[in-house]
Amino acid sequence: MDLRANGCYYHPGRLAVATCARCGVGICRDCLVRDENGTILCYQCGNKKLKQEHKEYRKWLKETGGRFKNWTEFIIPSIIGGLIIVLAAALIHIEAVPPITDKRDMVGMTYMLFSIPFGYTIWNDLLTPKYETIWNKVFGTWCTKVAFSLISGWIILPFVLIRFIVRKIRPNNHK
Repeated sequence: MDLRANGCYYHPGRLAVATCARCGVGICRDCLVRDENGTILCYQCGNKKLKQEHKEYRKWLKETGGRFKNWTEFIIPSIIGGLIIVLAAALIHIEAVPPITDKRDMVGMTYMLFSIPFGYTIWNDLLTPKYETIWNKVFGTWCTKVAFSLISGWIILPFVLIRFIVRKIRPNNHK
């Protein structure tokens, strides 16, 4: 099959650079994804496989009690959160960012920075970040996930902690 003669199945104006190993359509660079074995798939076939894997992963999480079911799962996000706070303090100390003068703002900012890894973990469990598609190139980058985690992590962290405490107090009601 001559890829230059055939355009991308999803973007007819673009040249196809490969064919999907599953469905056989020509695909451009933006539609090309690789699975864990390096096989080239179109983004729809890749996403079908990914959705199934993600569905199985979410089912496994539900069966095993989800994230943050024991203290050991809090350790790594807590260490990362602490390192983020140390980095922010270092940046303030070397005057790379303006200092925070109000103590309430400092406590709030410290809490928000500490909660980033917890939000990031939850977002990675909820979303499917594995394949590189047009959507993931924009919203699947680590810096975008950190931004989402900064915005939502401070809300997620109390729920994670409350859920953990409730499960420890009443372990028979939760799996």
